[in-house]
Amino acid sequence: MKNKHVRRSLAALLVLAMLLCALPVMSMAAEEPVNLARLDGVTATASDVESSTEFTADKAIDGDTSKSTSRWATNSNGSKPERWLMVNLGAVRTINSFTIYWEATNATAYVIETSVNGTTWTSAVSKTEKPASTQAEYPLTTPVSAQYVRLRVTDYESSVAGESWYNVSVYEFEIYGSAAPVVTNEGNLTKYGATATASEAENDVNVASKAIDNDKTSRWGTSNDGKGTTARTLTVDLGAERTISRFKVFWEKPNVTNYTIAISNDNSQWETAATYAEETGKTEAEFRLEQPVNARYVRLHVTAYGPAVEAWYNVAVCEFEIYGQVPESTDPVLVESGTNLARLDGVSGTASNVESGTTFTADKARDGNKTDKPSRWATDQDVSNPTITFNLGAMRKVQSV
Repeated sequence: MKNKHVRRSLAALLVLAMLLCALPVMSMAAEEPVNLARLDGVTATASDVESSTEFTADKAIDGDTSKSTSRWATNSNGSKPERWLMVNLGAVRTINSFTIYWEATNATAYVIETSVNGTTWTSAVSKTEKPASTQAEYPLTTPVSAQYVRLRVTDYESSVAGESWYNVSVYEFEIYGSAAPVVTNEGNLTKYGATATASEAENDVNVASKAIDNDKTSRWGTSNDGKGTTARTLTVDLGAERTISRFKVFWEKPNVTNYTIAISNDNSQWETAATYAEETGKTEAEFRLEQPVNARYVRLHVTAYGPAVEAWYNVAVCEFEIYGQVPESTDPVLVESGTNLARLDGVSGTASNVESGTTFTADKARDGNKTDKPSRWATDQDVSNPTITFNLGAMRKVQSV
C-alpha cells in the first residue's frame, strides 16, 4: 500500500509539472520610460518669448499641460520667422518618444532635432503638416542618444481663427526615455581640469595631484601607520557633474586589500560605486559600472593594507583614472576675421520688450538692413532697462560690436 501511495504521488507531481510547463512564461516588464524633461537639472531656452508675458521656455517643461498661463509662447510676427524651443537634459540619455501639448494646431512645418553637444543636430521627427490634435505623440522607430532636444518650427499659420496672430505656443514638451545617462564618447575625465585632495601625504612630493597627472611613474603616497588599518582617502573633484562609466586604479604595490570607490555631487553625501575586498591586492584594478552614473566627486577610500615593503604600511597610487563622457570643448568656433557673427546661419535674437502693435522684433536688428525704418528693433515708451540678446549658436570669439 505504501508503494502505491508513493507511485500515485509521483504521478500527480509529474502531471502537475507538465501542466506548469504548458503555462505561458511571463516576461519581466520592461523599464517604463520616464519624462526626461522633468528630471532635476533639466533646463529650457527658446528663440524668443512673447513680450510683457511670463510665457518663458521653462513653462514648457514644468509638468503642467492644461493651464493657459503655463506655456511657452512667442511674439506674433506676420513674416513668420523660425521659432525654436531647446531642452538640455543635463546628460546624454536614451530617448524613445516625444509628446507635445500645443496650444493651437497651427504649426505647418516643424522638426524635432537631437544633439549630443548642442552644436551638431540630427533630425528625429520631421513634419510638413499640422498636428492632428493639440496633444501629439511622436514615437521613434529607433531610440536615440542625446543631451539636447530642439523643437524647431519653420512655418505656421495664425494661432487665432480670424485674426492675424502668427505665433508658436506650447503647453508642454515631454521627452520620454531612460533616465540612466549614456556614454557616447568615453575618455579619462581627470584630464579635463580635475583636482585631487587626500587625507594626507608622506611628503611634499608624493601629493594627491600626482595620482591624476597621467604619469604612472609618479604617485600619491601616505605615511607608514605601522599596522595597515588607518583609513586613507583620495578625493577627485572633476570640476563639474560628469557621466562616469568606469574606474581604473594603478597601485604602486599590491598591498591594498580592502577599499571602496564612492561618488558624490556635493562632496558630503556619498554613494558606493565599487568595492574591493580580497586577501591579496593587485597593482592594477578596473571597475566597470553596470549603468553610467552622474557625479562631480569621486573618492577612493582605503581601509586595509599590508606592508608595501618590510614593515612599511602605507598606501600609494600611481594613477587613479575615472572614465566617462568626455566634456565638449569650450574652445571658440573660429570664422574669418571681420565676419559679422550676428548674420551667421542659426543665430537668433530675443528682446525684453517689443513696441506694441509693430513688427520691430529683435531679429530685425540682425537682418543686415541698416537703413529702412521698418527693419529695426524698437521698444514701447518708458520701458525700464530694455535688453536685446543674440544667441550665436556656438562659442565665438568677439572682437568688436
